[in-house]
Amino acid sequence: MISIRPAVMNDASIITTFLHRLAEHDGHGDQCHITEEQITRFGFSPEKCFDTLIIEVNDEPQGLALFYMTFSVWNASPILFLSDLYVNENCRGLGLGQKLFAALAKTAMKRGCKRMEWQVLPEAAAVGFYKSFGARRVDDFHIYRLDGDNLKNLADNIQSKSNQESLN
Repeated sequence: MISIRPAVMNDASIITTFLHRLAEHDGHGDQCHITEEQITRFGFSPEKCFDTLIIEVNDEPQGLALFYMTFSVWNASPILFLSDLYVNENCRGLGLGQKLFAALAKTAMKRGCKRMEWQVLPEAAAVGFYKSFGARRVDDFHIYRLDGDNLKNLADNIQSKSNQESLN
């Protein structure tokens, strides 16, 4: 028996576990620092930033799709952005990933999205899986990232300038 359902707060522990397993699988386990408390705060509180679908086999969680909404000005519509997709290793090959993707597509359509997007590591075995649905690689844009000290320095710099301008 396979079922897919929206995650609830009591799923924070399993979501955290699955995300750490995904990071390990991708060879980036040392970079995944998400905690159960952060999942609860950002997934199930007024500060909610993401949604999660849980796929179960015989009422046991076996995978997830963690996603959030963004917006396309060009298409004037929301976009469902898939952050993480994970299926337990012992359940791979059973079609659970396909079922999660179909559930995401239905969610996207219900929310008025004209597209779904996600990022993929270049060497990921999942590339073929995504292409099997008709997904295509988008080369029009490059991802840029500002983090750590650079993010803090920029924020502090803008704040300092803003404070100085108000004093003048």
